[in-house]
Amino acid sequence: MLHGRGPEWPLPNHLREALLSDPMDWLRTERAGLESAVLHAAQAGLDELCWDLAITSVTLFESENQVEDWRRTHELALDAVRRVENRRGEAALLYSLATLDMGMQPAEADRHLRYALEIFAKLGDVIGRALTLSALASIERLGGHPRAALQRYESALAGFRQVGDKVCQADALSNMANIKMDCRDFVEAGRMLAEAKLICRSIGSPRAAAQTEFRQGELHLHTGEFAQAERSFKAVQRAATDRGDLVGEAYALAGLVAASTEQAQYAEAEASLAAALSLSTRIDHNLVRGRIILSAAELYIAKGEGSRALSVLSEALVLFTELGSESVWQFHFLEVKSRAYRLVGRTAAAAAARLQAIDLAGGFDPALAHSLILASERVDSRWWR
Repeated sequence: MLHGRGPEWPLPNHLREALLSDPMDWLRTERAGLESAVLHAAQAGLDELCWDLAITSVTLFESENQVEDWRRTHELALDAVRRVENRRGEAALLYSLATLDMGMQPAEADRHLRYALEIFAKLGDVIGRALTLSALASIERLGGHPRAALQRYESALAGFRQVGDKVCQADALSNMANIKMDCRDFVEAGRMLAEAKLICRSIGSPRAAAQTEFRQGELHLHTGEFAQAERSFKAVQRAATDRGDLVGEAYALAGLVAASTEQAQYAEAEASLAAALSLSTRIDHNLVRGRIILSAAELYIAKGEGSRALSVLSEALVLFTELGSESVWQFHFLEVKSRAYRLVGRTAAAAAARLQAIDLAGGFDPALAHSLILASERVDSRWWR
């Protein structure tokens, strides 16, 4: 992770023991102090210390979805580093702000990341450049450009290996596996996830392990191994709950809805959905909320409740439009909407939604477009045979 080179002050023994025994609990306890420290460092002109504290605090802000605190501390620190032309601090803060914006404002995130990448490249900062490339790859994937995303991830992975950052290596590999799943290369996705799991076991990182396990659950869904997918998502949910990771828990619950739906375990799916929807009201993240709603629509379609599916899809349209009208998730939305229309007998509307989805896919990478259309045809034939 990126950090500044502020003064290193020895911690008293009791504070050191508290920090090492439960870092997240210590961060929660010191939350107000951390925010105050960022402000005082900015006012005192301690730019390195200021941005270092702001970046460090993200561990807490991200896990508990404290969006306003995240943005406020970073804007304070950004002003501080720009006053003294601290370029590395500026790039690090822009990268961090971009990760905050990716779930809500991907265009703004992309702008921050491209500027940060330019700075890191000029500074010769290997880890900063690799982290930024990885974030840009996520935006490329969302926009339907898997080959460009893979190239960025491969460059990022080389940087992580150069500096020996194993957590980021595992993260890059699991995200690359996700792209391979998009393009229906499940063998290569499995290989990448196996490598990521080995790394996670070697370093004992619960968060990295949970993220990799989530991707494993998605792979199981793609390959029809629904019981195994359920086990993976339950493991992710337990890990996220233990860490107080609201976003991770929401993703896991959305996965459980999908796994239960595929097994016709509708009561379990409804319970997971209720928990996911409740949790989504506490987090400010369009992509998470949208994924939960798509899982809900899939569940209602499976139960033969087309009107109910259409009612929830109206909210998903707003969410995915805000993410970008040409996103991969917009395609999924249209494909599910088409099936819901067919279920209620609105065949013309169903055909129009499907044609819109196909037209949208035409702007994606050809390999991805082919995979998405093929997958949707398989789902369609399963429901209507």
